[in-house]
Amino acid sequence: YIPERRAIIGEYIINKISKFIGLEALESTFGRLYINGNYNGLYYISNGFNKDFLKMNNLPESNIYHTDSHKTLTKNFSIDDISIDMFISDIKDYENNFERDINYFINILKRDKSYLANNWKKHFDQDNLISILSMQLLSGTQHYDLHNIFFYINPVNGKIYFFPWDFMNYIN
Repeated sequence: YIPERRAIIGEYIINKISKFIGLEALESTFGRLYINGNYNGLYYISNGFNKDFLKMNNLPESNIYHTDSHKTLTKNFSIDDISIDMFISDIKDYENNFERDINYFINILKRDKSYLANNWKKHFDQDNLISILSMQLLSGTQHYDLHNIFFYINPVNGKIYFFPWDFMNYIN
């Protein structure tokens, strides 16, 4: 990514703060690009949400999912509007788990408030959820409509983990 196009310094800072508070976040840095000896700008470099990311963060291998940003941007977002076609699978080796995982995720999100108030620890990793909500509060992000959400369902404990992404437009 070219920093001036997306205010990437914010994404870099979010990743560093996220890691500091214990969240699994992308490794990132900046690099100068030279082609045939000619300077072509400063670029933001990061790893991706893939098998290497899981391994680097000591998480068991499974799929990572994210929401399709074109299908989640609605003016009158409602939890009732969430559907399986709003999600994308990032690690194709686990594509056969897509429907099961996404239906589980949607089912949890659509549970009534009293159930979630009493049972959220059964479905979400407690430290991860508290940390991701802290990062959202700190950065001022407004991804409460599921826009650009990256998450993972741990195959060992069945808990949902969220990964910070696209917070940079709010911290700058």
